[in-house]
Amino acid sequence: MKRILLGLTFFVVAQAPCLAEPNTFELMNQRRFDEALIALNNRIKQYPQASGLYKQRGECNYQLMRYKDAVADLTRGIKLNKNPRWDYYSWRYASFIKLGQFREALADCEKVLELSPGNTRARTDLIAIAKRLPQNKHAQQIATDFPKVHPELAVQSLVDQRKFKEAEALVSPILKKPLSQEQRIFYLAHRAHSHVGLSNFPEAIADYNELIRIHPNPPITLYLSRSEIKAAAGQYRQAAADISELINKKLQFKNLRVTTDDLYFKRASYYLKASEFRKAISDYDVILKMDATQEEAYKLRGDCHAALKEYALAAADYTKAIENDAESPDSSYFARSLVYEKMGKMKEAAADRKKALELGYVPKTINKVK
Repeated sequence: MKRILLGLTFFVVAQAPCLAEPNTFELMNQRRFDEALIALNNRIKQYPQASGLYKQRGECNYQLMRYKDAVADLTRGIKLNKNPRWDYYSWRYASFIKLGQFREALADCEKVLELSPGNTRARTDLIAIAKRLPQNKHAQQIATDFPKVHPELAVQSLVDQRKFKEAEALVSPILKKPLSQEQRIFYLAHRAHSHVGLSNFPEAIADYNELIRIHPNPPITLYLSRSEIKAAAGQYRQAAADISELINKKLQFKNLRVTTDDLYFKRASYYLKASEFRKAISDYDVILKMDATQEEAYKLRGDCHAALKEYALAAADYTKAIENDAESPDSSYFARSLVYEKMGKMKEAAADRKKALELGYVPKTINKVK
């Protein structure tokens, strides 16, 4: 069951309350909390000492934004249960937060960590709650000690909040210390992300270089991210080289929405921006061999031919783009009008320009074939 606390997401495994009606769990999973609440009310009348029923009703009340009722139910459940699990307290501190009772939320969050020391989400929530209590010395001590005691969570929290400068300042000294391979990968990845957020592209590229070097099995995302950063820095040839490495390795992309033609499209776009039109054309050739209906590939290959003053080839590609684009061929009509002008076909150029405007095309100030 997913909840948002102070902008932080965490998951809670609900304990099966004793004597709960079988259908209440199903109702809650279907988010039919009003119906679940009615069933639980009836069940509690029959078994008023069943602590688990109060906890489950507290969850329902939380989901229905009845936070005071949620606190009352969870408190009752805790009193009835000699050894309440950590999730009783986690739902109650969630309710306290919604009520703005941060002092009580802090105490319950600490209780969760006492009962479940490895609960990383509760640690993250603890620091978020502590920051809401600037006058509370205990809370401020927690906030001060948190980055030292749990640096990985502190870094993650800063990156999630887009506080990239603070994240980079925290990570850099840590990376100078002896770390396990897993820890170094974690901190390098977060520093690279922070560098990107700060537009420090050379530093980000350096971190990705190191990540790829030390990772035992570099995932495709590292190469893709590095190529995009290089492109953002204007290093189009180097960005294309990263994509070439992926293509040459013939990596399988089973768990990612990345296909081979995606990679060729991406590399071709980098070649085009680097004015390496022949290489871009070669990539569009490959794409069209895989799928001869790719109107975008025809259009972009036409742009490359036009840049090389191969106007007849450009016109042919724009024609194929128009034939395969039933939704928005306006830009292809306009592009073909420009190459027709270069070929001296003024009548055809005028007709294409008229058609493009009829379809809603808005001419760009620098959309001219040289």
